[in-house]
Amino acid sequence: MSRPVLVRGRYACAYESGPRPVDTIVGADGPLSPMAGLLARAVRPLTAYCSAVTSERVVALTYDDGPDPDHTPGVLDALRAGQTRATFFVLVERAQAHPDLVQRIVAEGHEVGLHGRDHRRISAAGLAASMREIRAARQELARLAGQPVRWYRPAYGAIRIDQQLAVRALGLDVPVWSAWARDWEDEEVSVLAERAAAALHPGGVMLLHDASAGLAPDDSGLTHQPTFDRGELTRRLLIAAEGMGYRLTTLGGLAKGYPQGRVPWFESRAKARAGTGA
Repeated sequence: MSRPVLVRGRYACAYESGPRPVDTIVGADGPLSPMAGLLARAVRPLTAYCSAVTSERVVALTYDDGPDPDHTPGVLDALRAGQTRATFFVLVERAQAHPDLVQRIVAEGHEVGLHGRDHRRISAAGLAASMREIRAARQELARLAGQPVRWYRPAYGAIRIDQQLAVRALGLDVPVWSAWARDWEDEEVSVLAERAAAALHPGGVMLLHDASAGLAPDDSGLTHQPTFDRGELTRRLLIAAEGMGYRLTTLGGLAKGYPQGRVPWFESRAKARAGTGA
């Protein structure tokens, strides 16, 4: 695994900014100095993996909230046509309902990570209960996928500091993202594809969804599921990324091949109780 580099939140969380200067905590010799590496290793248990630190045009492509029989097959079809591998963060309840889709994800060379048993905010749960849930969900997902699970991306990215430490003790790493399309909004697919392409940056982790979960109701109390074609969004993004000279890969491939950009990432108990997010 590549060495960690601590990056600032304004770098990691500039989700629609596209290419940006690498903004790290640095030592005398620059962003990859030994001093920065020592600091990053010391605080690593309190950080999330957010990106690679590289000037190469490589991006990890990740999907949350599936699998979903209405959308995941189209996404997989687009990835297969584009000869691209991605990482899918799945909800175990959905994986249990659609094990064939989990098996297809794995069979086609993609990586599987844990998004949770369901889409509830784990940060609102007690430490012991949340760790029991994560441990059981990980074991079930590994059984369904037939491979070990190394990544846990919590729903909403919401995790407390004590949970962050405990998850690391379980042997899981917490990845977040540094680019997105805001594809939980019901926009035209062309708008979403342009937004995703504009957000690409060297070493980035792109957040997309092959299903919808955790959507907030509108003022009338109704929850509206996006209706755009998620497979078409993937197809258009792959075309745009290729035209811009980007190579898309799995999260594991990015983490293994380049210095890991890591950012302190946890929410307070007050935020967890209020449900305001990380």
